[in-house]
Amino acid sequence: MNINKYPQGSRVRITRGRFPLDDSLVGRVGTVVHLKRSGANKYGIQLDEETRLRIFTEDELEVERIAGSLEEAGEPAGGSGSASPS
Repeated sequence: MNINKYPQGSRVRITRGRFPLDDSLVGRVGTVVHLKRSGANKYGIQLDEETRLRIFTEDELEVERIAGSLEEAGEPAGGSGSASPS
């Protein structure tokens, strides 16, 4: 079974991985819109302020926000059991 590290809709930052990468892409942020399963996991990322889809490997991505996380759903980071201020 293959588990996706970055589900569709996750926000990621581009980092330097094992393959050569255009320096102008490092540090840019985008959204995971597609997952390609061809050997190594490759992700289709739409970078902010771009319309085209770019392909990156898993080691070229750093998570900013995972799609479906509690924080994205509007829950506080501590969950429903966290103490409220007095």
